[in-house]
Amino acid sequence: MISEYKKRKNELRYCFNILEKFENLKIKNDLGEIEETIIDFNYNADNMNFTYNDFFKIFRSNFILLLYNFIEASVFLFIDSIYQKFEYENITYLQASEVFQKLFIEYKFLDSFKKNSNFNTYKDKVNEIIEEIANGIVLKFEIKNLSNLSGNVGAKNLREMCKLHGIVLNSRSRSQDPENHKFSLDNIKNERNALAHGRKSFIEVGSDYTVSDLENYYNEIVLLMDDLLNAVKKFIDEKKYKQK
Repeated sequence: MISEYKKRKNELRYCFNILEKFENLKIKNDLGEIEETIIDFNYNADNMNFTYNDFFKIFRSNFILLLYNFIEASVFLFIDSIYQKFEYENITYLQASEVFQKLFIEYKFLDSFKKNSNFNTYKDKVNEIIEEIANGIVLKFEIKNLSNLSGNVGAKNLREMCKLHGIVLNSRSRSQDPENHKFSLDNIKNERNALAHGRKSFIEVGSDYTVSDLENYYNEIVLLMDDLLNAVKKFIDEKKYKQK
């Protein structure tokens, strides 16, 4: 878990370093006007003229996508590391903590709550669960059951996910404040979704952020994910997923 997380974090840092270098790619005269760049970024198509500044806006938008991907991948990685403990240690329902007992029941009913479900559906599911518990079946949790987080990892969702699994997250990161748009995790989530679903263009989104803005987001979100990593590591080390 830790080595995979560090690899992803270093990939993100590498991309930000390149972003900073592209900001310094401009060559300015004494008046501060851009005279030229090392590479010709000009492009004309359908009466539209694209310049270095347009490319740099697109680049900044792409970093927002990378930043969000880092958030979601880290959260899924951490939770999956806990889930794997059940298989590695052959943990049964009676051995699991109360939180994971409840989670097991909830996951077992996920497929049952459909419009065409009836009394027999629920009865069969209850009998199935009782039989599995009685036979000491090893609990199995899959990361796909957290599909409600896909594309939707914001401050509230993160708190709910931690509470659902019994993880205590105390972080100094300002990204948890949805009103603080200079650092907000929610803002990165919303911008990512606007780009992914085509509601905003890459040039449009990139126009709203400087490299300094993105550095603020990077620092605060990495701090949050580092703190979450430590919380999950403590959770695993203390075997909080099992009965005392």
